[in-house]
Amino acid sequence: KLLIASGKIHKITWTDFFSEMINIRTVLFLTGVYAIWNLAAGTVGFYMQYVCEYVFGQTNQTANLLLALYFGITVIATFSIFMGLGDIVNRRLLYFILALCGVVAWSLLTYASYKKIFNIGVLIGFVVLFGINNGSCQQPFYQLWNSELFPTRYRAFAQGITFFTARLILGIWNIIFTKINEEGHFTRAAAIMVGFLVFSLLVGTIFTPDTAGKTLEQIEKERYGDTLH
Repeated sequence: KLLIASGKIHKITWTDFFSEMINIRTVLFLTGVYAIWNLAAGTVGFYMQYVCEYVFGQTNQTANLLLALYFGITVIATFSIFMGLGDIVNRRLLYFILALCGVVAWSLLTYASYKKIFNIGVLIGFVVLFGINNGSCQQPFYQLWNSELFPTRYRAFAQGITFFTARLILGIWNIIFTKINEEGHFTRAAAIMVGFLVFSLLVGTIFTPDTAGKTLEQIEKERYGDTLH
């Protein structure tokens, strides 16, 4: 409060933030990349064991092992792919390939459910592909771009908006997903998930920001000019 009163810092309001059109465009971009993808990722977090046990007929122990494998692959993918390649290869191409892993993973579940191919091999393929996607694509790219694309004065405010949006729509989707499953339409729910992931893939690939190799000061000047100084 003392810093605000002295004029050393300025408290950001909704009006301040949304008066900048570039902020609106960036929030929409990050929502398309992260919040829409999170509908699929959040469903895995909530319902992976249910899908393994009640859709694919696996034991609880197998479901737990598959979930452990999923998170293990997530960690490895973060370290070896995103951290290892994120600053040295074309980010647009990297994002596309990794986002495609997520699309293929859920397409595999959709096809298997439709054809009633309920075996462990399908689930292993799913957790490997979506684990790679989870650890190295939308989640870490969102965190990177949120830090790069917003200057310090807006960064926390912007992240709060996108996180709130992601959690809100995930909560709504989980209610819908549960209802679809109760009616015995897992294939339909999985197909909808593929649609979410295709949307996130397209948004991130088409609008990949050109920030690689640049300092935060360079990025801010390119995007905001000298208006913040």
